[in-house]
Amino acid sequence: MPSFRTTLVLLAACLGCGMLLWVLNRSDLRAGRPASGAPGSLFPAPLRETDYLMIERNGYRAELQRGADGWMITHPLSAYASQTAVQRLLDSLERAPLRARIEAHELALRELTLADFGLLKPQARLVVAGPRARAELMLGQLTGTSNELFAGFMNSGDVLLTDPALLAALPASPFALSDSSLFRGERRRINAIGLRRSGQPYLKLAREPGGWMITQPLAARADETAVAALLDALEEARIARFVWPAPDRPDDAGASRPSQLSRFGLAEESEQGVQLQLWMAGDPVGRRIRLGTPVESLPGHVHALAEDGPAVVAVTNTLDAMARQPLAALRDKRILVFAPDALDLVTVQGMEPPLALRRGAEDDWELTSPVAGPAESGQVALLLEALLALRAAGFEPADPAAAATAGALQVDLAGRATAWRLVRAGGSGGVEATVRIGLTNETTAYQVPTSQWARVDALLRCPATFRSRTLVRLPAEGIRRLAVKRADGTQEAVEREGNAGAGWRSSAPDRAINRVALDNWLQQLAHLRAARIASLGTDAGADPRGFDAPQVEVTIDLTAQDRLRRILIVGGPAPGEGRLAMVKGDDTVFVLDAETCLLLEQSFLLPVEPRVPDIDTTRPPQPETL
Repeated sequence: MPSFRTTLVLLAACLGCGMLLWVLNRSDLRAGRPASGAPGSLFPAPLRETDYLMIERNGYRAELQRGADGWMITHPLSAYASQTAVQRLLDSLERAPLRARIEAHELALRELTLADFGLLKPQARLVVAGPRARAELMLGQLTGTSNELFAGFMNSGDVLLTDPALLAALPASPFALSDSSLFRGERRRINAIGLRRSGQPYLKLAREPGGWMITQPLAARADETAVAALLDALEEARIARFVWPAPDRPDDAGASRPSQLSRFGLAEESEQGVQLQLWMAGDPVGRRIRLGTPVESLPGHVHALAEDGPAVVAVTNTLDAMARQPLAALRDKRILVFAPDALDLVTVQGMEPPLALRRGAEDDWELTSPVAGPAESGQVALLLEALLALRAAGFEPADPAAAATAGALQVDLAGRATAWRLVRAGGSGGVEATVRIGLTNETTAYQVPTSQWARVDALLRCPATFRSRTLVRLPAEGIRRLAVKRADGTQEAVEREGNAGAGWRSSAPDRAINRVALDNWLQQLAHLRAARIASLGTDAGADPRGFDAPQVEVTIDLTAQDRLRRILIVGGPAPGEGRLAMVKGDDTVFVLDAETCLLLEQSFLLPVEPRVPDIDTTRPPQPETL
């Protein structure tokens, strides 16, 4: 049974609560009356000029200062603040409404104190200061319904009511206001990267007009994809935790900095760490980032230190893995880099016969060795494509004497501004060692898998494939006379009656022209293509027999303006199918397919019409003799 004293205490508590409710529900309570400034606003002035913030909550105190580089956390640690998070907090403070005011004299009248509203030991305390004003706000208890929050400004004595969302908008810890980005800068402004790794040579990358280049420890193209991945990892590196000084352990700040950096693998002389130097456009000094040992309590993270932030932090280890890549991983694996349209000359030595191609005046490729003639542009494109597709599987010291090695193959490519020399020497272990020598006399050796080189080798194995398969290329309207001799001794010819575009007349008065067949002939001769090349010379391996007694001999005379004659000779059967053919004066032996051969055997003159005997109608019919 409760004692009389307990009953009195409970009664007094009930009376106090009733008095508080009476104050809050008085009709003359000036709800919505602002302290000053904008109507209905809790804070007395706009906060756009704020340059200092102090927050006390949950046993921590955080201080922030705005400087030239934005907001900084100055206590309990030194770190960059998240500009977005700080602005979000200021916006919440500006939007905080003033729902009601209990003035000091009313509190005194009812014998209420700030302690009754939780303002002597507030849940949170804020200091907001600018060049011309300073305000200190305390946040107390929630009302009985939890729909409103008691607040009060220092030295005011009034009790204010505001939205409880203001309390929820305050950060739970100083870390919540920090910038989680390890690198604070614009990626596009980075024009050089230095990497210092234990046991590896110092590596420096520089952005040049043509792309990223390795400048130390050697001069070479950098792999654009690998550099982009490194920059991605740098840009995406996020601070997961402040390790030292810890926000919740201010005593850590007094520990020896050198000993702490050594402990986390971040000392200058550490063999465990990685140092990144980032040079920005317009910044000759650059920025440094150190990466150290793994964080045992946070798998997948390493210790890190930015030079412009003294705190040791934990960041995801993706950046660490990218920064520790060996030199070979950051090198461009392409053997040759050129624009096919910018090349004018291609020569290949070390094969029999040598191959030489040059770009003609009309931008068409021409074959100059082993024979002179038009080149098959598609085949040249395939060769250049195969050379561009070569990728290194590794690198090795170059051997300039590789060109003298038996079986070495040398490819020279010359353009309007640069030239390349590629020497393929023998390899082992399924790898071809390839040396590429540039204009700068720099020599680099690449290890190219034989599977890649096989495509180039297959194209070079038969130089005949680089000869154009076009036997004749003539304008149909420019042909003046067409004559054909066949193995059976028959001959036929047609000739234009006048200028180009005029009609045709047959050389045989008794034979008319088959216009359909003649049109087919003219269309075929305008661009006569072979199925393949048999050889680049009559004595170069193909059987030339049949040309002395050809199956078909076609003589083409052009107009008087052109004054050209072409003689096409179709000889004996080719291995496989088709027939051998050549243009007189050209040693290239072609193979015409069966369809083309049938067309060339077709007559473009109609057969001779049979003569009907004349009948004498003046004489009477004679009786038949039995």
